[in-house]
Amino acid sequence: MQFIVGDEWRDVGTRLVYRERDHAFDLEGERPKGVTSLLVNDLQLEIDQEGVVLYPWGLCPRSTWEPTEAMPPASVRGTLVAQFGEEIVPGVSRRISGGSRWPVYENRAARWVCIGDLEAEGNRRKGIEFAPGCVAVLDDHALVALWLRPSPA
Repeated sequence: MQFIVGDEWRDVGTRLVYRERDHAFDLEGERPKGVTSLLVNDLQLEIDQEGVVLYPWGLCPRSTWEPTEAMPPASVRGTLVAQFGEEIVPGVSRRISGGSRWPVYENRAARWVCIGDLEAEGNRRKGIEFAPGCVAVLDDHALVALWLRPSPA
């Protein structure tokens, strides 16, 4: 699966939060309508019928997070679009983290959580803020990390 970046920025007035009791990321506000999701570990990236990544949500237990002082790479705001090479089937999720689990890190002081590769710098890598507090890191059109900054409770 490849990802492409569009110039359009969509801020639909939602805010990313982390719910300790549920061990999960969630969205406050009216969610944009998605048709299915992409899975990174147990976290879901909701997408629409065109493959536009709308927002993350779902299970990501803090007990598995490793401490870090790393920060997300510089990013630009834009639209993140997943290209499947085949038709999107509503309700059928696809795992993009393969058969292995991606590591999860937390920079507690800065309130950033990284799922995936912390080595986010490089000439082929770019950060795309596709939703408020949500940065995808692409390396040659492949998703290699997801940085999330939930709003304080």
